[in-house]
Amino acid sequence: MPMTMEVEEGRQHIEGWLGVKLRTGRCSRLFVTQLAYAYVNRLIHVHCVFDEIGYIEDPSCHRPTGTKPATRFQNEPLRGLWHKHWFEARFLKKNLENFAIKAAGPIFERMFDAINRGEYPAQCVHELVFGGHESWEGRRTGEWIVFAEVDDVKYYLTLGTHTEGDAAVFERVKACAVEFPEIMVQS
Repeated sequence: MPMTMEVEEGRQHIEGWLGVKLRTGRCSRLFVTQLAYAYVNRLIHVHCVFDEIGYIEDPSCHRPTGTKPATRFQNEPLRGLWHKHWFEARFLKKNLENFAIKAAGPIFERMFDAINRGEYPAQCVHELVFGGHESWEGRRTGEWIVFAEVDDVKYYLTLGTHTEGDAAVFERVKACAVEFPEIMVQS
């Protein structure tokens, strides 16, 4: 019978890694629980999240992750909070789609020309995949780490997705205000 890990054991693993990555930041119990649940159930590669947190906390000690820089939400109800994308391999397809939509027009034209000539467009496919991956460096997207910053301390509140909607993310953020009341008075 395979051994399964319990969420509490996963939480200990998560807290250990966060202890390595955090400098001044603090994590909500919700954030730790989300990571522990995802880790135990193998839903996400939690070390990708750890890498982003390490970079947010101290960029001089961590290599860039290739994702977009952390930015503030501009729309209600999340206005004033920050989000940082974290990236793992399963997001590659979406990132290549983003590249193809925004920057790969000439590649597709050459690809269609090659196909119309009866040739296999291997070079174009290579440019699309590898070129897209390399040129999208620093702009990769994924899912979100939602955090607040108050007096140079980052409060990691929840994980979020592009598809769940800002209201759902904000409900979780409000739940964190019990733990960190200072986040509700930020600008």
